[in-house]
Formats: sequence, C-alpha cells, structure tokens
Amino acid sequence: MSCPAVAPKAASASASRCKNWRPLRLRSQFLHLQAKGHTWVTPCFVLQALRGDTDLPPHFGLTVTKKMGGAVVRNRIRRRLRSVIDACPALPVHRGWQFVLIARAPSLTTEFTQLQRDLAWAIKRVAEKIVQERAAC
Repeated sequence: MSCPAVAPKAASASASRCKNWRPLRLRSQFLHLQAKGHTWVTPCFVLQALRGDTDLPPHFGLTVTKKMGGAVVRNRIRRRLRSVIDACPALPVHRGWQFVLIARAPSLTTEFTQLQRDLAWAIKRVAEKIVQERAAC
C-alpha cells in the first residue's frame, strides 16, 4: 500500500494577500481613525485617513455594511477593494498611514480601473488636506 501524496500546507491567505500594506483588525483602531482622521468621499467608497509617525507599511481597514447585500455580495466587494489596494502604486509613499475604506453601493459594479483611479485620487486629496492643515498650524 502506498500513502496518498500530501500537498504541503499553503501559507495563510492573509499573509500572501497583503503585499505592501497591513490590515486593521481591532475595533479600537477603526474608532480612533474615525474620531481623529480625515475623510474623503468618492462615488464608490469613503476614505478615512490618519497620518502616523512610524515607518511601518500603511494599514487598511475595510467596512462593508449589511445594506450592501448578503454575505456573498459583501465578500465580493471586500475582495475587489483588497485587489484595488494591492494594485495602488502610491502606497509605498504613505508609510505609517492608516486608512479605512467604507464601501458604497457602486463599488460592486464599477470597473476595476475606475476603482483604482478613485483610490489613488482619494489618497492624494486626503494627503494634501493633511499637509495643508499641518502647515497652517
């Protein structure tokens, strides 16, 4: 008798998925960012951002409410937003930042390239807003 071939265990999905960013996981992190952060609204999502002083990769949190639909729809939106974050070229510049994306209904049907442009534009606008406020102080 021969033993069946056993495939090696794959690395966890969360470790391989986040290439140049890290996820926010704790409710306290989301609430702190909501209270202290800056907000920018696009048709597909709301971006909340807070600039940190560390040299860590940017942290992202995703929020998809039950208003978007059932679990399948919410998970599909989360996967699309994670892919958009992975494809964002501006992330290495924003080390130490924390972001939260709050999905809106069009994020499910909007083209992927448009989502990428919206994210890059929103990050740029929030960063400009924060830099202007720090310069004014």
